[in-house]
Amino acid sequence: MMETNLDRLEEAADALARAEALLIGAGAGMGVDSGLPDYRGTLGYWTNNPEWEDLASGQWFLDRPEHAWEVMREKTSWFARAEPHLGYDALRSMAGRMSRGAHVYTSNVDAHFARAGFHRDNILECHGSMFYLQCAAMCSRDVWYRQDLAQLVDHNLPIPVCPRCQKIARPNVLLFGDNLWTCSRHVEQMKHYLEWRDSLEGARVVVLEIGAGSTIPSVREQCELVSERYDATLVRINPFESECPEGIGIPLGACAALTQLDRMISRRTGNA
Repeated sequence: MMETNLDRLEEAADALARAEALLIGAGAGMGVDSGLPDYRGTLGYWTNNPEWEDLASGQWFLDRPEHAWEVMREKTSWFARAEPHLGYDALRSMAGRMSRGAHVYTSNVDAHFARAGFHRDNILECHGSMFYLQCAAMCSRDVWYRQDLAQLVDHNLPIPVCPRCQKIARPNVLLFGDNLWTCSRHVEQMKHYLEWRDSLEGARVVVLEIGAGSTIPSVREQCELVSERYDATLVRINPFESECPEGIGIPLGACAALTQLDRMISRRTGNA
């Protein structure tokens, strides 16, 4: 008998209802239901702007700062205007049920997990965040947060500069072939993540991978590693690349799949 999406959701909900720990692995597909483009799909950011992929390196901000900031301000404006969709609330509900905790491992630079209420110590943004800045010339390892978004999104304002050396600043995000990315914030996040991950021996773990593609496999590789290491149930939610021979593949978008899963878990645990 052919397995349906409902069958797969029920199987995933069973695993999540029994789980003690949850790894949430999120790629660009997680943001699509908030109105954000993914990167490689038909409407993807790099698909429709291939010339920017060739430019988008750390050197770009030193060689062509005005153009680099024009592009980055457009992207930051998307992220700032978009709201985390209901799937984030569903994930927070699932995470709250885990007796041995939950952690987010995401390649997204939109800060939506933090905005949705996940604690900063439980989020690893493996490619950084558009809302933190660093010196483009890497004069130090300093990374700073811009609470006032105006200078990050308004093309009429001066380009941000490093407070230490007054040279051009840039978003603290990992670009292509980027040897000028300041990774101090990433290292701190990785410390929290590894402390949690290394505490999971003997736990019933579920790995929930959402919207993570195989072209740039940062999230997918981490999800598979944790799944193998802890004999965890891997649930792969992806409308285009859901194949998951060693786990449960659900070919749905993030919001639809996550909200249904949360309702199913609530029924199983008596919290409906």
